[in-house]
Amino acid sequence: EGENRIDSRLVAQSLEIEHRVIKQNIRRFMSDFEDIGKVTLREAPLESGQKETYYMLNEEQSLFLVTLSNNSPKVVETKRALAIFGLLTSPFIAIR
Repeated sequence: EGENRIDSRLVAQSLEIEHRVIKQNIRRFMSDFEDIGKVTLREAPLESGQKETYYMLNEEQSLFLVTLSNNSPKVVETKRALAIFGLLTSPFIAIR
C-alpha cells in the first residue's frame, strides 16, 4: 500500500473511547470509509486465546472517524488540534 495507516485501537485510546464503539462507527459507515480508501480488517490474538479484530485506517479515514465521534472533552481537544494544526500534527501516531 505504501501509505501511512493507524490502528483503530490507537484511535480509540487517543480519543479515550471504547474500541468497540470505534468499530461500531466504522461498520455503520463502512461505505463512506471505503469511498475514502481501502479499509483493512486485521486480527490479533488475546491472552485468552480469542482474537480481537481491529481496522487499519489511512489518515483521511482516521480524520473522518474523529468527526463521527461524540464530543467528549478528549474528542473536542482532538478536533480542535486538527482544526488548528492540521492532520500532520494530529495526536495520532501514524504507522505503516
